[in-house]
Amino acid sequence: MIRLESVSKNFNGKPAVDNISFQANEKEMLVLLGTSGCGKTTTLKMINRLVESDSGEIFINEKNIRHQNIQELRMGIGFVMQNSGLFPHYSVRRNIAVVPELLKWNKKKIADRTLELLHKLHLPEDILERFPNELSGGQQQRVGIARALIANSPILLMDEPFGALDNITKADIHSEQFNFTKQTSVWNALQKLSSDRQNTESYDLLMKAFSDYRKLQIV
Repeated sequence: MIRLESVSKNFNGKPAVDNISFQANEKEMLVLLGTSGCGKTTTLKMINRLVESDSGEIFINEKNIRHQNIQELRMGIGFVMQNSGLFPHYSVRRNIAVVPELLKWNKKKIADRTLELLHKLHLPEDILERFPNELSGGQQQRVGIARALIANSPILLMDEPFGALDNITKADIHSEQFNFTKQTSVWNALQKLSSDRQNTESYDLLMKAFSDYRKLQIV
């Protein structure tokens, strides 16, 4: 469970997130909706402490995240970033394996899970030895999704994970999403959506493949 209580964040004296409160329950998908600049990305980043809140409290499973070790906190959260967030000096293989290696998975388990996700995300196996700057935007985004899903983290944060994908690829991944949900044991997934109607409708189709979900309007 994720709970935010009166959380705020300012940048250069201007509010990015203003006194937001909400709760995402165990295995619930909560979808954040709002126009650009309303604080959706900042909210996601505060949950795993990529950005520290100025006021208010954030709890995960009733534990205040301010009192948790940052590395341990992040190892329990899969985060699909809007710009993929890949390490430029790591190969695709190493990017995907970052968290499993920290969790001391053996090499075979990492390799098997990596190949499973490549197939589900329609990525070729020879991509593993490439570097992020050798990939298209859509490929980078899919590698970022694989990295977030690989460790079966109980919490999944998603910041426009399908924004760089063409409609055909979105449809292909859409057909696999139900299996992703079952296999990754998603407890909470927060999804930042575009305010554009066409994109929002596309996301609605993708989200239906996960499970029922609840929308929260951010203003």
